[in-house]
Amino acid sequence: MVSDMSPGIGVRIYFFHDDGTVKRVSHRRFEAFHNENEVFPEYAGKNIRCAYVIVELNNRKPVRIRAVDPIRLYFEVDGSCNQVMRKRKKVLVNKKFDQVAQTGNSDIVINLQSYSVNKLLEEDYRWQPTANEIRKISVLLKIL
Repeated sequence: MVSDMSPGIGVRIYFFHDDGTVKRVSHRRFEAFHNENEVFPEYAGKNIRCAYVIVELNNRKPVRIRAVDPIRLYFEVDGSCNQVMRKRKKVLVNKKFDQVAQTGNSDIVINLQSYSVNKLLEEDYRWQPTANEIRKISVLLKIL
């Protein structure tokens, strides 16, 4: 049996709004959104900057940020997951992995198609959080 006092790893998800506010979203809602079982009417037709945060836990409380995965989410007009953008991302990610598997040693040849795939993934599906945005996450997690 695992004690509640043992350290662990957890996930916290935050949506960053254009006005600078940050909203925590439950992991359950986030996963349901990606599985097409949840809508966010307040984000209808928008794209949102999202931080998928991996935290170290002690006694079920966050004590340290282990990683921040900054992703962009695209919403349909009803607030559901934009399936066109989601499928496009899957295609790009698959192409990226296929290219790595085909080249074997990426140090030998510069692959322009690989560069294009990476550039599209970075531009359309990622964002770079500022130091202030990371601080906001720390404050919300009560890690100071």
